[in-house]
Amino acid sequence: MAKEVDGRFQEIDRMYKAYQADQVLMSADVKKRREEEVVTKEKAAKDFQRQKFGPAGELETKSSAVMKPIQDRVAKAVQAVAEAENMDMIFDKNSEVIMLYANPRYDKSADVITRLGLKPGVFAK
Repeated sequence: MAKEVDGRFQEIDRMYKAYQADQVLMSADVKKRREEEVVTKEKAAKDFQRQKFGPAGELETKSSAVMKPIQDRVAKAVQAVAEAENMDMIFDKNSEVIMLYANPRYDKSADVITRLGLKPGVFAK
């Protein structure tokens, strides 16, 4: 997708440079038509870029479709560990919550990983 977007903008750049090189030889009508071609092509390329990479674009949609089941599974595992150990709260150390100290005995990461059917300390492939 990114190569296609880049290709579109490279084509527009070539069109614009050709226009600049030839504009002294063009009539006013031809000059206006060529300017409109470049502007139209650039607008289409920007629209395509937004469709693929913008908010609610294809990349975001596909990423959400892949990540949501994983996030749901992790959330269920965290909830199960919390309920099994009668915990009221579990913090994500990697989020914006700042914790100055936490006793390692309260770290339930390994329990959540085990609940997910994985082995703590081993990266999933």
